Amino acid sequence: MLTAELGVKDRIEQFREFSRRLDAARLEDDQVFQTLMRDAQILLEMSDSEIANSLSISRPTLNRWINGRTTPHVAIRKSAARWISEQVTARVRLLQTARSSYGGSSMVAAARSYATMSHGRY
Repeated sequence: MLTAELGVKDRIEQFREFSRRLDAARLEDDQVFQTLMRDAQILLEMSDSEIANSLSISRPTLNRWINGRTTPHVAIRKSAARWISEQVTARVRLLQTARSSYGGSSMVAAARSYATMSHGRY
């Protein structure tokens, strides 16, 4: 198996593991929410501004959530978690499609597709 394809398989598994964590998370727990937000930002490879814009909040507000200085109401947390889940699902689908379409022979194109999606240009 090609090294690039192993990388894609590992990336898909990272997304799936995070999705399981997100589904099981107790969002009413401030620490859990803070950790999920920080981990989602890293996994999705998105900036504060990109995530804040997608959630219709300010960048400083997102930063306060991630750093645990403030946390939103549980209903807002659920909405944020739903958005994160949608992003994770979309990225898994994209990686699976790219992997099957390119058959591991052109993972550069798959990586470009993923990078474009990661930065909100899809």
